[in-house]
Amino acid sequence: MILQDDQWRRLEQLLSAKSGYSETRAKNNRQFIEALLWLIGSERSWHELPARFGKWNTVYVHFRRWNAANLWGELLADLHADDELRAVIEKICAYGKQRNLRSKYRSGMTAAVAAEGDSDQHWLRLVDGSLP
Repeated sequence: MILQDDQWRRLEQLLSAKSGYSETRAKNNRQFIEALLWLIGSERSWHELPARFGKWNTVYVHFRRWNAANLWGELLADLHADDELRAVIEKICAYGKQRNLRSKYRSGMTAAVAAEGDSDQHWLRLVDGSLP
């Protein structure tokens, strides 16, 4: 999905009003948001992001920062009257929440394995499914 010019103008106004987010004033925020929409719509992985959007890792780090700062949620709260643009940001919010859940799950698995210490028993528990 590509943002329409009028959608981008409204979104750009909201982003410029956010204080404390140095990246919200970046020149390529439209390209960044369109990269996210491409990623979500295509259901591809980050490293498959087309070069026209920039380096995938840069886009990923930018996304993680905005996600951690709950900027997507703030934008969503600011979009009362624009149903179409609100739907776009809702997709990004949902993707961000999904990424947060994956991250929490992975960190929980890492903590559970680390709690086992140097014992080789944790590998057996992981294979047989008894590791949380």
